[in-house]
Amino acid sequence: AKPWTFESPGRRSWSDPAIGPDGTVFVCTDSLYALDGRTGKKRWEFHLPEANGYSPVLGLNNALYVGGNVRTNGVRTDCLFALDATTGKPRWATPVTGYVRSVPAVASDGTVFVATLKGWVYALDGTSGRPMWSVKTSHEIYGALAIGIDGSLLAASDFLYALDPQSE
Repeated sequence: AKPWTFESPGRRSWSDPAIGPDGTVFVCTDSLYALDGRTGKKRWEFHLPEANGYSPVLGLNNALYVGGNVRTNGVRTDCLFALDATTGKPRWATPVTGYVRSVPAVASDGTVFVATLKGWVYALDGTSGRPMWSVKTSHEIYGALAIGIDGSLLAASDFLYALDPQSE
């Protein structure tokens, strides 16, 4: 592969990238970008206010999930967004309580798990964004979420939480 660079016109801090099956690179700086993995050329951009630090994750049915927020009349609402990974078009945005700093996790059935800096952990339907359940932990969740071999959801904070997605 030929080396390339991509310079964001906004902030310079980068999130953890996600790589699509066709080699597309998804990364956030001032926006969420989809870049051609061979050339570094921008395929599309989705503006996310304060996107710096959000890390996207790919899911089923060509979905791309990323935390962000929207502002309406000066009021900030933190959300998890689902986008079409090919076009960057939004599919849905589900409000959550608190800034999403963790990397979401996607289960084999398409359920999307996301956690916030206010300690909330959510299970969302990956197709519609409908909340399935939520639980409040006693600490902010800032690490990436992971799904254990037994199906448990692992969330890192000052503690490591192992949640049972079937009983929450």
